[in-house]
Amino acid sequence: MKVATYHLALLLNLNGQFEDAWELLAIKLGRNQLADQTKTALALALLRVPLLPDQVDPSKDALIDAAGKPPEIWRKEISTGHCWGFSSW
Repeated sequence: MKVATYHLALLLNLNGQFEDAWELLAIKLGRNQLADQTKTALALALLRVPLLPDQVDPSKDALIDAAGKPPEIWRKEISTGHCWGFSSW
């Protein structure tokens, strides 16, 4: 289930559905310690970059890495299963 969810989120992001990808990753995969690949996918959705992780220019790795480290408030929202996402802003 986790692998399918991850890949679905990647496809959503690739098609410009950033909020849907972010929410799917955060709600379904974010309850535990996040894997590096999940952090990368979250970062791409957060930054609204419609690429797959292996398509990202290596010169952008630091930016992607920084964006993939959610603040503590996100972790609280994710761990409770309540993800406000960007649509409620």
